[in-house]
Amino acid sequence: MARGTNLSATDASHNAFLRTVLRGVTLFGAALGFLLILFIWRAETRMEVISLHHWLDAEVNQYLRDYAKDPESARTPNPYEFDTYSDDVDLPGWLQSYRRPGFYEHVLGSEDKHFRVIEHPSGAGLLYVVFKNDADDYLDQDETRLHWMSVGMALVTWFLTSLGALLLIGRLTQPMRSLLSKITQMSPGKPDFAVDSPYDELRRIESALLSSKKEIRRYFRREQEFSRFASHEIRTPLMVMRGSVDILSALPLEEPAAHRAVARIDDACHEMVLLTELFLILGRDEIETRHFQSVSLEALIGEMVERLETDGRRIDVTVNAAQTVYVPPVLMKALLRNLTRNAIIHGSGDIHLNLSEDTLSVRNAMAETDTTSQGFGFGLVIVERICERLGWRFTVFREAGEFHAQVDFASSGSASELDQAYQD
Repeated sequence: MARGTNLSATDASHNAFLRTVLRGVTLFGAALGFLLILFIWRAETRMEVISLHHWLDAEVNQYLRDYAKDPESARTPNPYEFDTYSDDVDLPGWLQSYRRPGFYEHVLGSEDKHFRVIEHPSGAGLLYVVFKNDADDYLDQDETRLHWMSVGMALVTWFLTSLGALLLIGRLTQPMRSLLSKITQMSPGKPDFAVDSPYDELRRIESALLSSKKEIRRYFRREQEFSRFASHEIRTPLMVMRGSVDILSALPLEEPAAHRAVARIDDACHEMVLLTELFLILGRDEIETRHFQSVSLEALIGEMVERLETDGRRIDVTVNAAQTVYVPPVLMKALLRNLTRNAIIHGSGDIHLNLSEDTLSVRNAMAETDTTSQGFGFGLVIVERICERLGWRFTVFREAGEFHAQVDFASSGSASELDQAYQD
């Protein structure tokens, strides 16, 4: 299968990052605008109170000075702006609770009354200087303008913050987009890219990517060289050994031990050829079409049973339906050989091999000495890899003291439950 870099998830993450940053900065700008409105409103309210208190203070001080000069002719605070009360003459009921000197504010209906209470200069009782109706609202028009100004300033602040965020994100994401394009050049067959990010952190990432790219290229080169060496250097001595076995088989060897030795050499050569072909095919990105053939599983199983040494244990083969699969024969041979050899090496008793229309299963009693799950052997790992490449489902499990391994030819999934069986 061809390998490539899938950028859809990366683009989605990249967009999510931009949206997150933009959303965060926008919320920050909105919060800043809200705080600006709150600050201006608070400052405006405080300045109004200071202004009203200053006016009250000026009127009261002027009255006290005039009273000190001539009590009879002293003019009370501006009667057009203020109402003046003594606590013993016509004092309104809402003022009667204020019995200590100071500045006060009282909400009377819809009117917010500001006033000052002082000790009467005559020494008898208290004097109340109160703004007349709406007299202390002289700043209302300015307050309204100030409120609208604060809202406008908040909106401008929010807009400028968002615009600045967009510009900043654009400036920051340009190197990130450049880095993303370099990730697409990680394939060993593509030329190296330059480490040219304007930011030190991104340059470190680019340097790490470039180092990884070079390491991957060296890895692929080693794998390709191994494939070439295995194709030529290993096959040559194997062919010499096979030729020698053929010659020895044709010569008259009297001793039975000699015949057994020749048979073992022949089996070893056959297995080395099989494993070499297997690993060469599994090591490729794609399995070439020329390797695929129609393989009869029943015939292949019969051939395997004849050649396999079982240490006196019987292999019980049950064929419920003839099955022909279109696969590289070497993969099918390795799959059958590893399943059966694993049962022989790591199990006990007879091996039961069952072939149905869509599945191949192998079961055997587990050896009493096999107390660890790692006793299944590397053969099952090879079987798992073969099934992954062919799109078959491979499952293993224990049941009633027996170990079961099953290959489902009809499944298009490549997941294996081997790791789960190990954990169980």
